[in-house]
Amino acid sequence: MHSTFETELSVRPNDVDMNQHVHSSRYRDHVLAARYDQMERCYNMSMDEFIKLGYGWVISAAFMQHKRPLGMSEK
Repeated sequence: MHSTFETELSVRPNDVDMNQHVHSSRYRDHVLAARYDQMERCYNMSMDEFIKLGYGWVISAAFMQHKRPLGMSEK
């Protein structure tokens, strides 16, 4: 069974490149930030508790398909 979780994050000024949209390398940073929100909200365990239990996060593979540019003041 597959679950989908969503986290809304704001675009920060340092996410935007010279083309005035979020640089592709920053999307992974957003994914890593979302895990903190989702651990607490979706799994009922804070990231601090998770780490204290000796667990960690590992990305074994990643694929991104961008649908459109994301710019400043967007979420």
